[in-house]
Amino acid sequence: MKAASLERLLDAALLQQFPTRVTLIHEGGPADFLHVLVDGLVEIYTEQAGAEWGISLINPVSTFILAAVVSDQPYLNSARTLAESRVLLIPARRVREVFDRTLRSPASWRGSLRWPIDRRSRSSRAIWPDQASSALPTGF
Repeated sequence: MKAASLERLLDAALLQQFPTRVTLIHEGGPADFLHVLVDGLVEIYTEQAGAEWGISLINPVSTFILAAVVSDQPYLNSARTLAESRVLLIPARRVREVFDRTLRSPASWRGSLRWPIDRRSRSSRAIWPDQASSALPTGF
């Protein structure tokens, strides 16, 4: 990434400190920010059939739920802190703007992101068919 693009992303960013057990994003909610874990520990999880299922642990320095941000789709999972954490929050609109300016064909990269999202949604429906309509965001 060019320095100017990185500067454009970071000039709108906020560095936020979160205590343990804070939910940062909710499954099905709008992707308002790109989250960059700077310090701490975050769990990605889903709620299905009245139970929570851990999907992965995120260690610094990592982004999470990037596909929802760049494709302007709802979050497919939830995330919460498992330890005191510092998270850089970059507004999703700014991320999409920088991607659009940086890449020559915005429609191409956004379209390529929809395939894994669609695939993930179909596999979730196969695992929890009776919960799929209520648990997964509409439009998938």
